[in-house]
Amino acid sequence: MPPNETDRIGVFLFEEAELGEVRLQAGTRYEVQEVSSLALAQERHFDSLSGSVGLSWGIGERATLGRAAARSVKFPTAEELFSNGPHL
Repeated sequence: MPPNETDRIGVFLFEEAELGEVRLQAGTRYEVQEVSSLALAQERHFDSLSGSVGLSWGIGERATLGRAAARSVKFPTAEELFSNGPHL
């Protein structure tokens, strides 16, 4: 594995609103990653937008019922990008 450097930054926002007995939750995240290897003279840039939205209902003193949907992204690691040789 050649020497490398990974820089990553992200910003996110989460909001929640009560609409009577229903609670609406939404979140989003923007992330940027740069992975570079001077030994290989390579640099890779990735950016993504992830998000989620959900609803929950209070169905008693100690219980809630909820539904949610989400989309997320996984960036490749330096090992996945720059490893060389036989792999399992």
